Amino acid sequence: MKHIRLKIADLRRMERTLADTAARCEGGTAADCPIIDVLSRAPG
Repeated sequence: MKHIRLKIADLRRMERTLADTAARCEGGTAADCPIIDVLSRAPG
């Protein structure tokens, strides 16, 4: 049960980080979006 609670807490942290990052995307062009920038540099 503790493992599940830790996973939920981790997922909530990731959700907050993603939401904060998405809030910085102003729209318009993808080049101005930190999410697109990071994903475009991801291997694979």
